[in-house]
Amino acid sequence: MWPFSKTHSGKPSSQPEVGPEAQNPKVTDIEDDQHLPAMSRADVLDMKAHRHDVEYHCELVLRMMKKGECLPYVFDRAVMLLRKDRRYEEEAIICRYVKDWAALHEAEYTTGPKTWLSPGIQRIIRRLPETEALWLENPHGEE
Repeated sequence: MWPFSKTHSGKPSSQPEVGPEAQNPKVTDIEDDQHLPAMSRADVLDMKAHRHDVEYHCELVLRMMKKGECLPYVFDRAVMLLRKDRRYEEEAIICRYVKDWAALHEAEYTTGPKTWLSPGIQRIIRRLPETEALWLENPHGEE
């Protein structure tokens, strides 16, 4: 079905029709054969419930870092919340980890998705110079 509705003139509008299934997507557990990092349904719902909790996101990122994993949204959300709290040192540590993780996975790549090229991962890597500059200017996060 064509996702764009027709206007009264008969031409397609630029706004897609969004049904209730798109407005309330189902979160399901996935099975993958490439062993990509994934979050369980419970973790996704917890993350949604704690979307403004910087400590929750830092713990989630730390767990993934210990496993050598990196999920773009989780890490991106954590660095955004850390910047908001002016916790530049922790933000820089996460950005450095993501940069190193991406370099390692690019070097080891044989087949499958090129996850290190994800826009979220690249956005975190691009944050690193600015984050380090902020940290050097203001090591304690004070204004």
